[in-house]
Amino acid sequence: MEWSCWFNVLFAERHRLPSISGIYVIADANNCVWYIGQATNLKSRWAGRTHHRYPQLIRSNRKLCHRIYWQEVPVNSLDEFERHYIDLFKPTLNGCKVKKYLPCSHVLHFYYVSIIIKCCI
Repeated sequence: MEWSCWFNVLFAERHRLPSISGIYVIADANNCVWYIGQATNLKSRWAGRTHHRYPQLIRSNRKLCHRIYWQEVPVNSLDEFERHYIDLFKPTLNGCKVKKYLPCSHVLHFYYVSIIIKCCI
């Protein structure tokens, strides 16, 4: 598979991505492609927890050991390359609905307690 020869980092080490434009592939330890995307800046695209697929990928990362593979691509060619690789590999998460996750129960508890306190003051 062509993408398996690209530069890559563990999902948990995505802070090590370079600040370049490119196409990226999220694949697991079994070489199953989960997601393909593009970024004008790979590092900022995956900084923190802001990527719309982050919640889905972080939940399965412990079991599947995701890696982010990337290839530098000029900004004006990103759409073309992304479409090519999505059509070629048909990743599981591309084109499917982004799941919304509720916060953990202890987070909800503190949220509801804070609302009750505000209402009583």
